[in-house]
Amino acid sequence: MVPFEYIPTLWREEKGKEKTEENGNIEEKGEEKMEEKMEENGKMEEKGKGKEVKNGSGTNVMPIKVESPCPIKRNIDKFKESESPGSPIKKWIKEYGSPKRIYKHFEEKAKQKQEEKEEEERREEEEKQRAQREREEREQRKERILKAKVPLGKVNYGEIFNAFTGNEVKKLPKNKCVVVKICSLNFKNNIKVMGNLQKHVEKSKRKRIVEMIDYGEIGYFDKKQVIVMEKGDKSLSNELKKLKKIEAETLAKYGLDMALALRDFHQFAIHLDFKPGNLVYFTDEARSEETLKLIDFDGAHWFSPKKDGENADQTEEVEFGHITPIRYKSPEQFREEKLLSRKTDIWSFGVSLYEIMLFSKPNAIFHLILQNILSLYRGFTIIIDENIIDKKIVYNQKWLGESKRTIKEVLSFWDKYPREMRLITNVLQLKPDKRLSAKGIVQYLQGQCELGEFLSLENNDARKIVIFNEIKMENLEQLILKVDGKESELFMELQNVIKKQQELLAGKKELAKCDIKGTNFDE
Repeated sequence: MVPFEYIPTLWREEKGKEKTEENGNIEEKGEEKMEEKMEENGKMEEKGKGKEVKNGSGTNVMPIKVESPCPIKRNIDKFKESESPGSPIKKWIKEYGSPKRIYKHFEEKAKQKQEEKEEEERREEEEKQRAQREREEREQRKERILKAKVPLGKVNYGEIFNAFTGNEVKKLPKNKCVVVKICSLNFKNNIKVMGNLQKHVEKSKRKRIVEMIDYGEIGYFDKKQVIVMEKGDKSLSNELKKLKKIEAETLAKYGLDMALALRDFHQFAIHLDFKPGNLVYFTDEARSEETLKLIDFDGAHWFSPKKDGENADQTEEVEFGHITPIRYKSPEQFREEKLLSRKTDIWSFGVSLYEIMLFSKPNAIFHLILQNILSLYRGFTIIIDENIIDKKIVYNQKWLGESKRTIKEVLSFWDKYPREMRLITNVLQLKPDKRLSAKGIVQYLQGQCELGEFLSLENNDARKIVIFNEIKMENLEQLILKVDGKESELFMELQNVIKKQQELLAGKKELAKCDIKGTNFDE
């Protein structure tokens, strides 16, 4: 049996500006020292001035001088006739004009300080009473969440746990399985992005984004940030591991599900960690429909909302771009460009489609094949351990000789998924502004539009189609002819791909151009 433990239901406090007593004490001590110094100086001047006199009985007595009860006024009187160039009284008189004004200034200052102190004490007392009431109410309600002791897994800034709300809670849904994310108190980007989405995006347009139920803090000395979210059933990556074969229709379905989630998110934000592992299937309460939802917004960046809805190429400097795993990084991220757009996620979408096609490969060679394929699209190789660019690829005869196995793998995908590979080539373009928007990807996979590069293809010649990194099929054909000749297996495979693409071009419909800029959409 999985061990469980109780954690208190989350609650949030509105924190005002905190002012410590220490600051106030420092100011008060400074004024006390100034007054003591003034008294000391005054006593030094008076020292030796007293003269003995005799009263009527002949007893020697010292003359008694009645002084003002106010220390500041008393010292003003004593220093009034002082000729000392360093006398603070002369400086004050010069600043305020007269001893009366000096006295008034310090009197008002003391009064103001006393009022501030009383106000601070009043606020502290109210805060203590409010906190006490909260503690009593929570104890009375006994609101607790039953959380598993063993985490489901680790994420960038914390851990994920299964949890259960029980039937005693009042603020949260009762008897509901949820997910609890516990992370560093200082890291609140996830809450910021999820909160903004739930605030600015209507529910019907974010139904493919995981819902945040509540958030808050736990602990006394080692405080942690806690987020309570709806619980999904299975991740897309785990679902794909069960499949031994991926047909074109299955690939298109998975691609559409991913694109719909990305389209919802791209209305106002960029994810920067888009991958099958961050896509989870959720089943509705009637268990009649599964929906793929996007999760984990630790590295996401919230864009300033714009009304025109043409924001897919909008760029901003992002704070958490380093979170993107090396496999899913776009060329602009490898070039360490500071300004990124939503098109960075579009590149990650293309990588995810390749992952789906390669899931049937043995794990030992899966990563190597994918990395070699992505190098063809990026136009450069990378040093994985150092996460940097290694060298630029020159597409010549030497390169062809070294890359035959990878090219053969790519051609096999073009043969098996002719329409889907068109899309992949588009979203893995080097220039971000040429990639489709998430909205455009949805349109394409739903058969509502055609890629702009195919609508404007010269003479409807399939040899003009770009196969990767601006290398056209005719360019690859010429290289293979020079190195291997017409009878080679690689040349024959390329001819088969060209033939299938030519058939698609012959039967293409009159469709609109797929969107590359839009972020708004209608269901």
